[in-house]
Amino acid sequence: MANETKLDAGAESKIAQLAFSSISIHGLVSDSAQNDIPITLSRSLSFPSNRTSFAPHRPFDGEEGWDSLPLPTQGLHLELALDERLGDGRIGLIYAAHVTRVLDHPGGVEIIDSVVNSTTQICVKLAKPLHCRSLAREAWFYERLPEEQGYQGVIVPKCYGLFSAAKNTLSATLGEELTIKPWGEGDVDAPLGYSEGSTEENTGDFLPDDWEKLGFMSDGRRSKVDSPWNKWRASPDAPLVCVLLMERLGNIYSEDFSECHPDSRMEIADLIDDLSSAAIMHRDFKFNNILRAPCASSQLCPRHRYAHGWRIIDFDRSTKWAKSVEVDTRRIPRYLREAFLDGTEFFWGSC
Repeated sequence: MANETKLDAGAESKIAQLAFSSISIHGLVSDSAQNDIPITLSRSLSFPSNRTSFAPHRPFDGEEGWDSLPLPTQGLHLELALDERLGDGRIGLIYAAHVTRVLDHPGGVEIIDSVVNSTTQICVKLAKPLHCRSLAREAWFYERLPEEQGYQGVIVPKCYGLFSAAKNTLSATLGEELTIKPWGEGDVDAPLGYSEGSTEENTGDFLPDDWEKLGFMSDGRRSKVDSPWNKWRASPDAPLVCVLLMERLGNIYSEDFSECHPDSRMEIADLIDDLSSAAIMHRDFKFNNILRAPCASSQLCPRHRYAHGWRIIDFDRSTKWAKSVEVDTRRIPRYLREAFLDGTEFFWGSC
């Protein structure tokens, strides 16, 4: 039996992105007798992108970080239980969850002073079987928006990282075949969707920077090409269970709200500017990808000097340019803000 003594987290990170090395989830998996089986997932690397540019032939100058964050080596273990399903997106199924315990390691000592506690509202984004690669890309964009620079928890939700495990490994640990319950709900791709002769584009997990001719460039950085996700394909023999953990947010920024509160558009434009300050273009900027900030959130944006009431989500189709490329840094942010405010491409995805 685990030692029940509760310890202060001490030197453990209070930054969401760095806090946890593993998680256990209740309510996601069942055995052959339909019993709920908690599963443990380990922290996984994110998937870097090639850059987008108006000046595609400029080589990489080595001045900017582009790699995935290293995996936490001394992170804690988070135990969660799934609650209601919140939504169904292109690449994932979204669930609310609540924290049951935080331990110093799986099966270890309970921690009382962590970055989360029993009152923390969590959102679990479970990748559909074909889309783990896209979820890993989304995790990389959250890494490019760090909490300590006033992005996570200010303009985007706090992100606790990407976690995964092979379904075969989970089944072998139990000694029988497991069922990933959400994969049997609704219109969810089975992990058999890749067939002989499939290409990146028609498999369903194609990413914008997989084609250089779309304005992306492999410019000497090895971050994407060396990533284990670069050639990852879903396998019918070894499907992957992959989740992204984030802070739970509120209601969407609806068209009705926008029309009734036209002044809110200036704040949304400020959020676009915030993304531009990190050299990020969202590219799927629409009403249901903007959600209310948590009620208790009042952290000031360091760039605008007020607390934003909205957060941006869903970065699996996003792109990033290099701040060292002057033409991009000068042109792209101005274009994004103006396109949004004048309505020419309002919520068409270009922002």
